[in-house]
This record gives sequence, structure tokens and C-alpha cells, in this order.
Amino acid sequence: ALQDIVEGKLNTSGTAENKILKLVSTGENLLINAVDGQSTIATAKDVFKSGIDSDFKSWGTNNPQDRTEEAPVSVYEMQSDATFAQIFGSLPSSLDDLCLTQSQIINFCMKYPKHLRQDGYATFFLFKSNEQYFVAFVFVSGVGLFVLVYGLESGHVWRGSDARRVVVPQLAVS
Repeated sequence: ALQDIVEGKLNTSGTAENKILKLVSTGENLLINAVDGQSTIATAKDVFKSGIDSDFKSWGTNNPQDRTEEAPVSVYEMQSDATFAQIFGSLPSSLDDLCLTQSQIINFCMKYPKHLRQDGYATFFLFKSNEQYFVAFVFVSGVGLFVLVYGLESGHVWRGSDARRVVVPQLAVS
């Protein structure tokens, strides 16, 4: 099942209504700046002032990634209970096409803080490091952003009623 998600074989028709995610950035032109790929979440203490999960380093994700050009992104909100694999598998693209680099995630958090889920719930970002998929889990708190990392294979079911957000490249889901 995870391999089907990696290859984008789950929701590939593009016609089926997504029961897990609802697009909330309709009509907005959200652009992540071109980035050099050198910034990593583990070292972005100026952005994630409330804390950074030590697993970013212990899981070996603290490595530079490719340079990227300016890129449009879409913001979705969960509307049904789902695991990470189900969340990202509900979109009509391969996982590689749904990934942002760590530098892009940092840029989004700095540029669009109002698009991050508020009220103690998180915003999810998919990224890849060392050929493995991870989800950066960004919380907004009164003293700044806090970020955790989970493996995509985590079987935890996230409640749709919490309306957590998901940010992915726009071209991947259009």
C-alpha cells in the first residue's frame, strides 16, 4: 500500500472527490521563494523559536537539499480521519511530487504564518531525506513556531475534526 502511494497510484483519477482533504487556498497565489536548499529545519532556530524536535538530527534529516525555483503551493485542511499515508495518498500525485524541501518549508513558515493551522493544531509538510519520506509537523504557539518530525509510515490516525492543514506544491495537485 505504501508503495502505491509512493508511485501515486491511489487517487490518480483526478475526478474522485477528496474525502480527506479540502482545498482552503482557492484563489490565492501562494508562492515559495527560490531557495538554495542549504537551510535545514534542525538548524532553523530563528524560525522555530518554540523548539525543534531532536529527531530531525537523530534520524539523519539534517542535510542540505537541492536548490529550487520559486514555486506555487496549495493549502488543504483535513476533513476526515486519516493516517499520513492516507492523507498524502488522497492527492493525485506521486509522493515525490508532493514533497517540499526543508528550505521551502522554512520559507513557507516565514512568509505565510497566517496559513499555518492555529489553535494548537498542526500543519503537515511532506519532505524527503536520504530516500525516506518524513512529515514536518509545525505548531503555532504564543512564543513562536514549534516543529516535530514523523516518518510517513506512522500509523497514527489524525482526527479530521481538528482541521489540521497540509501544504504541498500546487502543480502536484492541479
